[in-house]
Amino acid sequence: MGRFGAQYINGTFYHDLHPVAGKLLIGLSEYVSGHNGSFTYTSGAEYPPHINYVFQRASMAVIGSLIVPFAYRTCRFLGFGRAAATMGASFVLLDNALCVLSRFILLDPILFCFIAMALMGYAGFARHRHQAFSAVWWRWLAFT
Repeated sequence: MGRFGAQYINGTFYHDLHPVAGKLLIGLSEYVSGHNGSFTYTSGAEYPPHINYVFQRASMAVIGSLIVPFAYRTCRFLGFGRAAATMGASFVLLDNALCVLSRFILLDPILFCFIAMALMGYAGFARHRHQAFSAVWWRWLAFT
């Protein structure tokens, strides 16, 4: 996925089937880490010294870690108590696959984070279904 970010940094046009928001976030993390777009992230190649891959991987880990509070708020919006919502968020926190995927420069943590945000937004919208057309109802509708 890093090569797509490098192509965004270089301004190179390419066609891709997938939505660009995740790749733009990866490109942003590459840009902030000081990557100039010269390395194309070929498989098996060693990272040059000027590539700050630790920051890029850490930014994906931060995005992946945002899923836990979204899971907690979703559980609370669905009517779970604090203990049950904490347990549900703990299940997400301790999910081994999510921990592993969030360590790499992949689109999966971004996708999961956006899905968790959308589920939380829908749960918040559904919680306020009896207050139709109120300000909070419109806010949650816009969030989804």
